[in-house]
This record gives sequence, C-alpha cells and structure tokens, in this order.
Amino acid sequence: MVSGANLQMDTLPTVKKQITVFRFDPHPRRKQLAIVGEIRIGVLRGGQLVREFSEQFKKVVKLLSLSQSSRIDVIVNDILQSCPFVEGNLRSNLKLAVDEIVNRDYDRNGFAIIPRTAPDGSYLPRYLEVLDEVENESSRPSSRALQDDVEEADIQNLNHYVEMLYENAQNKTEGLRLISLLTKSNRFLVEITEHASASNAIFRELREDKGRNMELIIYILNICLDMARVHSFHGFLMKHKIHQLVLDKIDSELERCERWKAQVKKREELAQTTGSQKARDEYVTVFENYKSQMERQNSMLQVGFEILHYVSEDRMVASSLIHPGVVSSLTEALDRTDFKLWETVLAFLKNTSTFKEYVEQMRDVNTLGKLAKILRGKTPIPKKLARLSFGLLCNMSFSAKLRHEIIQQKLITSLAKNLSTSSFSDVIAKTFYVISMDPLHRPIMVKHGVVETLLEQLAPDSDPQDKISRIKGGLAVNLAKDRRGAEIMGESMKMVVIVKHSIKNHDTLGMKIVRNVVETRPSTIIDQQAGHIAKAVVEVNSLDFALECVGTLAKLNANTVNFPELLKKNRLVVWFRRQIMNYVNRTNMIDMSYQLKTAVLEVILLLSNVCRNEEGARVIVVEGFIDQVLIRLLHSDHTDPQVIQQIVYLFNVCCQHESVATFLAAKTQFPSEFMSFAISIGGQVRVQCDATLHKLSECNETWYETVMEHEFLIYNEKWTTAVSEQEDIGSISLGATHTSPYEHQLLQELLDGAHLPHMLDDDDDDDDEMGRPSSCDLTSLEMLDDSSTTDTDSSYYNIFSSPESTLFGDGKFETKSTSTHFLELYRDYQGQFGDKGTHSKDWQFFLN
Repeated sequence: MVSGANLQMDTLPTVKKQITVFRFDPHPRRKQLAIVGEIRIGVLRGGQLVREFSEQFKKVVKLLSLSQSSRIDVIVNDILQSCPFVEGNLRSNLKLAVDEIVNRDYDRNGFAIIPRTAPDGSYLPRYLEVLDEVENESSRPSSRALQDDVEEADIQNLNHYVEMLYENAQNKTEGLRLISLLTKSNRFLVEITEHASASNAIFRELREDKGRNMELIIYILNICLDMARVHSFHGFLMKHKIHQLVLDKIDSELERCERWKAQVKKREELAQTTGSQKARDEYVTVFENYKSQMERQNSMLQVGFEILHYVSEDRMVASSLIHPGVVSSLTEALDRTDFKLWETVLAFLKNTSTFKEYVEQMRDVNTLGKLAKILRGKTPIPKKLARLSFGLLCNMSFSAKLRHEIIQQKLITSLAKNLSTSSFSDVIAKTFYVISMDPLHRPIMVKHGVVETLLEQLAPDSDPQDKISRIKGGLAVNLAKDRRGAEIMGESMKMVVIVKHSIKNHDTLGMKIVRNVVETRPSTIIDQQAGHIAKAVVEVNSLDFALECVGTLAKLNANTVNFPELLKKNRLVVWFRRQIMNYVNRTNMIDMSYQLKTAVLEVILLLSNVCRNEEGARVIVVEGFIDQVLIRLLHSDHTDPQVIQQIVYLFNVCCQHESVATFLAAKTQFPSEFMSFAISIGGQVRVQCDATLHKLSECNETWYETVMEHEFLIYNEKWTTAVSEQEDIGSISLGATHTSPYEHQLLQELLDGAHLPHMLDDDDDDDDEMGRPSSCDLTSLEMLDDSSTTDTDSSYYNIFSSPESTLFGDGKFETKSTSTHFLELYRDYQGQFGDKGTHSKDWQFFLN
C-alpha cells in the first residue's frame, strides 16, 4: 500500500519555476524602478522534463519616499528583501539604477526634470522614454537596428547567423547584429557560448579585422559586453584573451585618430596658405569626415573600455592591464568631448585608482590635469559625470604628490563651490578630509570658504536628530586645528548649536570639534556654554563623551569662566575623585586600560586650569586633592610618568598663589611628602619639584632651612656622593707610605677641586659671562703644616678643601659623619656670608 502511494506520487507532474533578471530600468519621469527579466516554467514527470515555456516579465517597484538624502545601500537592501528572486550578484547593477533615480532633480509634483538639449547639441537627455524595449539604447551602433522592417533575432536560426559570418561584409554585419540581439538574454548567452562555431567565428572576426568595418567591430564588442556584464562568463572571455584583443583594438584606433588629425591639420594649413576655394572645400570635406569617424570611434572606445572595466573585477586581469598602459589610453580619451565616453572612462579610472600601481601611472600621464579641464570647463556636465569626477579626485587624494597637484591645479575652488550640493557633499567632504590631514593645506581650504559651508551642514537651522557625519565631523576637527579656521568657528553662533546638539545626542565627535576650537583659539561664545558642558560630565553614561567635555573645560579661559561655582553646582569634585581613585586602585594591574590613563590625565589637566585662578586653587586644596589624593598617586610605583609630570605641574600652578602656598606649608603635610618624592626623582620633573619647593620656602619660615639644605644637596649631588663613599675609609695620612692607591687618588681629586661645591667668597670677582660665579680654585692653596696658623677665611677654604675631615697638626685627618659635617658646613657658610638676605641670594647659585 505504501509502495503504491509512492508510485502514485512519482507519476504526478511537478512544476519547476526559474526567474532570471536581465536588467533594472529606472522610470524616465517617476520614482519607479522596473525589474525586467524572464520566467521559465518547466513541467516534470518522473524526473523528466515534459514541457517548458518561458515568458518575459516586468515588475515595477515604487520608491515614492525617495529623496536625495536617502541612503542608497538601505534602499537596495529593502528591494532585495521584497524581491527575493533577484540574485545577489546583481546588487551592483541594482545600486547603479537606484543611484540614478535618487540623484535626479524632481519638480514639486514628483516628476523628474528632463534637461533640454544644449544649444550646441552637446547635452542630451540621459533617460529613455520607453521602458518596454529589450535592447539597451547606448549599445546600438547605428540607426539601422531601430528600423521597423529589420529581421528579428531567433535563437533557432543561430546556425544560419553563424554561416553569414563567412560571407561578404554586409552579411557579416547583419549576422553579428542578429547575434548581438540574442545576447541580451542570459539564457541565449549560454547557448551562444556553448556553440563552438559561433564563438570561434566572432572572435576570429575581432582578431582579423584591421579597422576596415567600424560597424562590424562595434557589434562584436557589444556581444562581448553582454557577456562581460555576467560574472560567470568572464572565464569564457579570458579564454579568448578578450582583454588583449580589446587593448590592441583601442591602441590601433587611437593611432588612426592621430593620422586623421594630421590629415585635417595638413588640409587646414593648405587652405590657409593657398586661400583657394578648392582647398577650403577639401578641408571642409575632410573635417566633416573626421567628425563622423570620431563619433563612431567614440562609440567603439566606450564599449571597449566598458568591457575592460567589467573583466578587471578579476585581480589577475587588473594587474595584467597595468603593463600595457590602459591608464594612458583612458587619459587620452578624456581629450574627446563625449559625455557617454567620459562617463565610462571616469568610472573605470575611479575603480582602478584604488590600486597604487594605477595611481602612479595616472600621475605620470597627467590624468589629474585632464580631469581639471573637465571640471573647470565652461560646458556644464551631468550630475553623474560630476559625481564620478569627484570620486576619482577623492581616491587620487590619498597620494601625497597628487594632493599637492590638486592644490596646484586650483581644484580646491571647484570642490568648495560644490560642497553645498547634496549630491556631491559626501564625496567632496571625503576629499577635503584626506587633504586636510596635511596642516599646510588647511589654510587654503579655509581661504575658499570651506569652514562656513561646513558649519551650515553641521548645524542646520532645524534641530538635527542624528549624530554628526563622521567624515564631515572629522573634516571640522582638522580645520579647527588651523588658527584662522578656529577663529571663524569660535566667532560663529553655529558653535552653540553644535554644543547643544552634541550634549543632547552624547556625540563625542561633535564635542571633539568644540574642544579643538578652544585649544587653537579662545572663544567667548564657547566659554558661555561652560555650564552646559560641565553639567553633561556628570549626567552622561558615556565615559568617552565625558572626557571630551572635561578636555574642553580644561582649555577654557579660567579668568572668564567661574570654575569654583561650576565645581560646587555640578558636584564635579566627586566625579574627579572617583576617576582618580579608579586609577589609584588599579595601578598594580598589568592590563591597565588606555581609557583609564586618559581619564586621569584629562582630570589633572582640568584641575590645573582651575588652579590658575586663586579661588579655584583654594577649592581644590580644601577638597584635599593636593595633600591626600594626588600625593598618594604620586608615590605609587606604577603611576605613568606622564601622569607624574602633570601632577607636578599642577602643584607648581597651585603654589604660584601665595595664600595657597602658605596654607599648604602651614596646615598640611604636603611639603614633607613632596620633598621625599623630589629626592627620589630626576630629570625635568626634579626641576619642577625644586621650583615648587622654593615657592613653599618663601612662604614659610619653618621650611626655609630644610628646603635650602635640600637644594644644596641636590645641586652638589656628585660631590656629596663622593663624600659619602669616604665614611668607611677611616683616618688617612697624606704622607704615610701605607695609603692605598684608591685613597690617594680620591684625596688628590678632592684637593684638586674635582667634586667640590660651587661656592664663592663675597670678594671674588671671577664671574662667568652669564653673571654666575665660577667655582673656587683650591689648587693654589698651600697645605698647613704642624705650626701653621690661619685666619678665618683661610680656615674656611681649608675646610672646603676636604669637607669630610678636620685637619690636625700631626698631618692626620679625622673623619666625621657626613650628615653632621654637612650641617656644620652649612652653619659655617651662613656665618661667613652674613645676614639672611645675602645668604638667600648666594644660595641661588646652587639652583643655577
């Protein structure tokens, strides 16, 4: 019973449906897209095909809500989801069709505005009025195919069409015309490529023709173009070396064009020389023939370049096109005034400009110069052609040499004029962004009004709902680093809109623009928004955005902005303390995040700006940031050196205010903690530490002597180190025979003044050219014998001859402890130089 049911199911007919899409046709006037294709239905019985029939179809997709600001990728995805029968490999063709619909101009009724033909006949309508035609209008080489009485192509007569290729030139042309009509269907393409005689005959004609029949060559190239549009036929074309055949044909046609030009020029010179009517008539005849040949040649070049463009999707083919110099041929084609040819050539150049080798060739053959003539020409060009030109410029701008050439060709003017056009705004902004990476080019862009146009787009009159575009925002960030650009932005009320928009949408890029502006030039308008920015720091959840706000506040004018009030009103002190403690608690972790380090640096920079004002410094000190939080961070072994440098700078800024320095020295443990840190540090940080300690010593009598002794030890570090190494040597006799070589050498260096401190008597006039005292010369002093007696000054100098020992009459030295001797030395020096004022002045020598 089961087997009978299975038998019955096997005998039932099944229907198999296959949908093939040929092309996408934009409606000439409406916001509609027609999907043209073929439906093939096959009836199967028992696995065998019983019957099959096909029918062409056209599905219309209405895009009523379309506008020039619509995103093409989103529209294409929606169409692919609603039309699952469209294959994914047709996405690029669908994108081109949607792009044409999006970038057309429409009237208030929603109908496309069809441009009229220009007076010189150079500008023709782009879009076809009829959607039902199967053939592509741009691929028809002559008006012959438009006649109503011509034979229609039938796949059943393919053998007959192939036989016509072996007859006379007229029959060859007719056979190729009919085959070219068959290749419009993908199904017929398969049969033609599998027909060995047909494919061999087509490529034989392409190889053997020497340019005698231009119409025949165009038909063959159209057949190859239909194959090249389908990626699965690329292997078949490469088997027949289509790229080499097309390149040879293009080169030969360009050579013929040069010969035609030479003939026309010769006839013109002859007509001007002789002045005869016959010569003038011959020149007119030759010139008209030249124009006719050029039109046909332009059609052939357009199809040939389009074939190369499609097959160059293969990386191997693209690399093989570099050596024959296809870029040179493409650049030469830009000298011809033909919009359709330009469109094909620029699209090809735009895609190939993503390869470094092609860009180098473009620089060698002056492609940019030809492109500049097109953009600066008086004849208006279609929008699609302009968009391709700007896209090619964008790719070429990644080359440093071509960027400089763009400036020299004065293309910045053309780009700046079209930046406000919605169709070109994004691609031009990308080009400007790449160029603005070089600081030398930013003033030129600012000079041509790029900043003003950019502000209009970043801060429109209506309240924007989305975040700022990354490309345009990045361009604004770069231009804000230019002084004139920052000045224009800072004086514009559009910055208020950008600040509020950034806070509303938590837009980090928008706040980065504001920050760069105030970093480059002060802005009163942005200073007035300090309250909103400070409030956003504690309210937002995004740490990146909060750090940009903190960085902006750190660059505002401390004399204009009331930072103490902002700190209290928005409870910023709590937020600052939390960020610093997060860093302190994680400094022992190996995986210290970059964001954590950035957060503490931004906070310290803002605190430094706050402390520039005395009232702000008092708030920071009272809150315990100086003597509690930052000192703890300073003593950590794992604190980043950059963080340490900023903390020391913050301390120095605080101590510039006398009231704050007095409070720190009298009421906190900050001086002792900071001095212990200063002893262990070196380099430029120590210089900052010494300056800060000196400020503290001027405000507090208690710390004065301690700081002065610290400055003495630091300045004479090499000498004190040498002295300390002698503490364990014991009593040393200068005349004893048992003195070790090391002891004798060290004592001799001390006596020669090698490690002695730079001190002077008040009467010493041997100053260096900078006004600083030179070190005393002890080599001229005589050693004391047993009965020698000296006055106070000589005893003073003898003490300095060997400051670690006291000299006795028996020629022996008695060693004292280093710390005790330094203290005695300091007191003796204080007695020698008199009052405190003189003492303080002379101690400055050690700091210098």
